[in-house]
Amino acid sequence: MKIIIDSGSTKTEWAIISNEGNIKRLSTKGMNPYFINEAEIIDIIQYEISNNIELENNIEIFFYGAGCSNSKNKEIIKSSFASICDIDNIKVETDILGAAKALFGKESGIACILGTGSNTCIFDGEKIIESKFSTGYIFGDEGSGSHLGKSFISLYLNDKMPPEIIEKFNNKFGISKEDILNHVYKQPFPNRFLASFCEFLKENIQEEFIEMLVIKCFIEFFENSVLELENYKDKEIGFVGSIAFEFEEQLKKTALLFEIKIGKIIKSPIGELEKFHSN
Repeated sequence: MKIIIDSGSTKTEWAIISNEGNIKRLSTKGMNPYFINEAEIIDIIQYEISNNIELENNIEIFFYGAGCSNSKNKEIIKSSFASICDIDNIKVETDILGAAKALFGKESGIACILGTGSNTCIFDGEKIIESKFSTGYIFGDEGSGSHLGKSFISLYLNDKMPPEIIEKFNNKFGISKEDILNHVYKQPFPNRFLASFCEFLKENIQEEFIEMLVIKCFIEFFENSVLELENYKDKEIGFVGSIAFEFEEQLKKTALLFEIKIGKIIKSPIGELEKFHSN
């Protein structure tokens, strides 16, 4: 039995492959160890295994997760599973490696994540050979959902956007500036909260002001991530994540400014990871 898991800050997707080859898919909350503690991770795993997964013999787990770039957080994930079921074979890797395998299989290329957070690496077909240190949504995550949302909300809070867009925003959300600040500074998961405004940006992408805001965020992503990688123009570049998928047109427009041609863009890596580990 194989359990393949792709976990971001907002959502976790599971693919459970039985010993007979039957496949079941699940979607749960994100399990980023930077944002939730081990007890909360255990609760998520416990619920799914108790209610949706019938464990078999010879279980292999492949976990690709945001926040799993260091040994301490990898151990949190491993111990969370070990506290619930007897599994000897569990591999925990960062979500950018999962993205690279989903995009390129055993070929090489530059893999990028643009979801709630963002990340980039050079993949040689087996392992990551170069990557940029991820500083999270406060200090980085350029081009991500949290970055787009933060950039937009900052302009809204400071009354630096066209009045017709402010009117649309107020009609849709009916939220005060004080409510926004409360969510960001006093409520859990401010990165998810900020990223949630990307739906509004997508709905109004025909507005020049909004499209230019999105492109500006993508420019910052390319400048701070892709252009930092060695010989980036000589390698195929692919993207994983809801932001890359939903704003594909703006992402490709931005890439052309840097004479970069984008290859594959996939919303979620779980389907390709399922194929990768099945083979």
